[in-house]
Amino acid sequence: MRRAEPGGFTLVELLVALVLFGMLSVALFAALRGGAGTLDRVAANSAGTNGLAAADAVLRRNFLAAYPLYESGERAVAFAGDSDGVAFLAPAPAALAPGGFSRVAVGVVGKNLVIAARPELAWAAASGESREVLAADVLGVRFGYFGADAAGGAAYWHGSWRNRAVLPLLVRVSVAFPAGDFRRWPELIFATAVRADQGCQFVQLTQSCLGR
Repeated sequence: MRRAEPGGFTLVELLVALVLFGMLSVALFAALRGGAGTLDRVAANSAGTNGLAAADAVLRRNFLAAYPLYESGERAVAFAGDSDGVAFLAPAPAALAPGGFSRVAVGVVGKNLVIAARPELAWAAASGESREVLAADVLGVRFGYFGADAAGGAAYWHGSWRNRAVLPLLVRVSVAFPAGDFRRWPELIFATAVRADQGCQFVQLTQSCLGR
């Protein structure tokens, strides 16, 4: 009687198995890589959305509280807006001062969109400035101001707003991010609420508010 030979794989079968294993490994790696990329995009979009909401809330609160206080000796409110930044007066945050006004500035510092506040009467080099980053690593920020040149005139968008007797009706903030950045912010538009300095008794002789 002839003894049965032990079973095994032929060389062809082994090569076919190795090829199939390699194809499955490549497919699995591609799926894992695609899943990781999707998670990264979701995380980036979530971070961008959260950053947008936080920046919108901070800017809206400050622009809404912008106060048209007349600077001493001038018939213009304390509001200096350019295409790359804006500075104005607003009630001081409780954490910064117990009352009065703060000089608020919004613009790009380094590569970050920043809002800073300093007590109105503080020296320029004095400590006590509070600063908050609204958006990190931005490509650029552009501001616009909506209002009329004269009372009764038609309002339109301006690239700057300086030496005016009133605040702009609206402030527009456009934030651009570097190429490849997943964050996409729409134009942010904020309204100002206070139309006149209620505590001002304007004196024609001095061209300023009484007592200032």
